[in-house]
Amino acid sequence: MSQKIKVWCNMTGEKIRALRKLFRLSQVEFAKSFGISQGNLSEIEKGKSKPSADTLIALRTTYGIDLNDLLGEVNQKDFYTKRSNIWTIPSTEVELLSHFRKLDIRNKR
Repeated sequence: MSQKIKVWCNMTGEKIRALRKLFRLSQVEFAKSFGISQGNLSEIEKGKSKPSADTLIALRTTYGIDLNDLLGEVNQKDFYTKRSNIWTIPSTEVELLSHFRKLDIRNKR
């Protein structure tokens, strides 16, 4: 794996981990919600593996994630940014997350 791909995998994995934590889901729950194993998710989050196209599409479908945001740079405007160990998101997404968290696990798919 080239250095550029390793950096991309690390950035993408960090964003996927941040997304999972925003939804307050365990790796098992999050992975199951879009059809991959917990082990695969763990490898992606650590940057040791890159997500497949099917995984990316499932994330987009399940969680409404803009793939340009997910695959772009870490500090891309209007995506999750890390400041002093606090992840912030746009207010429109906060409202969506609030509604999502009220759903039972079956309705989150």
